Amino acid sequence: NVIQSINERRSNDIYLPGIFVDTRIEATDNLGAVCRSDVLVLAVPSHCLRSVCITVSDTLDRNVPVVLASKGIERGSLMLMSEVAQNILSGNPVAVLSGPNFADEAARGLPTATTVACSNADASDKIVYAIGGKLFRPYLTQDIIGTQIGGAVKNVIAIACGIAIGKGMGENARAALVTRGFAEIARLVQAKG
Repeated sequence: NVIQSINERRSNDIYLPGIFVDTRIEATDNLGAVCRSDVLVLAVPSHCLRSVCITVSDTLDRNVPVVLASKGIERGSLMLMSEVAQNILSGNPVAVLSGPNFADEAARGLPTATTVACSNADASDKIVYAIGGKLFRPYLTQDIIGTQIGGAVKNVIAIACGIAIGKGMGENARAALVTRGFAEIARLVQAKG
């Protein structure tokens, strides 16, 4: 059990084996307790985000910023994760956390920069204060749509590049996929406003 592993052994043996978890971090499955935080970070699979937002909606104070680490576009509604959260948690400031980050490197204390997209200046400051540190540096943007689309679609481009490499198609093919991928990302961002 991840909660027990973190609280008793100070390690997340399943997802980050061998990395010490600071004693100031407490793992819990009590969403009521989590909702009393200064900032709520939702790092759940994108297909679970709607149900988690519904679950916390009655307990979460409207002043608590909600930071979404979930990436993707909701199947069926085609909503971005921020749109899903804002639809349910309409009174809360919503922000998006989107790397480029590798969790194991950040957890090992290696220098990491990240993007936080939020249109609420007070919430942005609160979030940066809550998650930022000497070796974990959040950079702010107000481009919530672009941040989410870039974070989700880059993975599609990466998969396509991996296929091209695996098939021995060469660096020109990979460069074309990246270049044309950027153009497609820009078109999608524009289409979403």
